[in-house]
Amino acid sequence: MIRLIVTLLTALALFCSQASAGFLLNSFAVKSPLVFVGASKAEGVTTLSATLTGGISSTIEVGDLLVAIVGNAHTTTITPTISGTYTWNTIGSTGRANGTNDLNYGYFYAIANPSPPASFTTSSSAGGTYGYGSILVVFRNQNGTQFDATTTFASGTTSGKSNPPSITSVTDGATILALGMNANDGTAGREISAVSSGYTSLMLANSAKSNMGWSGGAGMITNQVAGAYDPGDFTASASAASTWSAATIAIRP
Repeated sequence: MIRLIVTLLTALALFCSQASAGFLLNSFAVKSPLVFVGASKAEGVTTLSATLTGGISSTIEVGDLLVAIVGNAHTTTITPTISGTYTWNTIGSTGRANGTNDLNYGYFYAIANPSPPASFTTSSSAGGTYGYGSILVVFRNQNGTQFDATTTFASGTTSGKSNPPSITSVTDGATILALGMNANDGTAGREISAVSSGYTSLMLANSAKSNMGWSGGAGMITNQVAGAYDPGDFTASASAASTWSAATIAIRP
């Protein structure tokens, strides 16, 4: 009987020891931080490169979060799309801002799978004398729930200064991503030249055409305390850049 009790106590001690070790390992496990991988752009072409610049890597890896803006300036509706290996999802919906110069816009995201393409294809081409283009930004180590709050959108028809709207994140450490684009009269200087003050510029793109031009930009602030964030206007000459669209995204770490 004593031998049985000793055996049971030894087994219990071993179990507790293993459980404690597992608890300690899990307690001290370090999650990789959310990071900006890089960006690319397309100006007046429908091929958007998967080779990145400006971040920690030029290469997209499995599980990365891809966010793209696609737009064109035109007098008629030309719905922006993006495709290429990954499953692309529309963030919100595509839209149109009608003004002196008209803007078609779309915001998209995808999660990288094991078959990375060399490039993506956009159907944003307005062609001829109308500008169009796209911007891709890529993040790594985001949460399985990629977006920390519902993405917010805004648009206007009397200024070229894209104004990403306020968003309220709920998780400490989130990255706030400000996106914007405009349609302008194609004159040099009408394009977006800077993102919101205090935000790091990730990419600017410009497709200047004689009839209407298109311009886009992306900026971010990282590792933010949960709360409300309202990026300021993007910088652009507003005298003839009459329509714009913007979105603000909170990426969960």
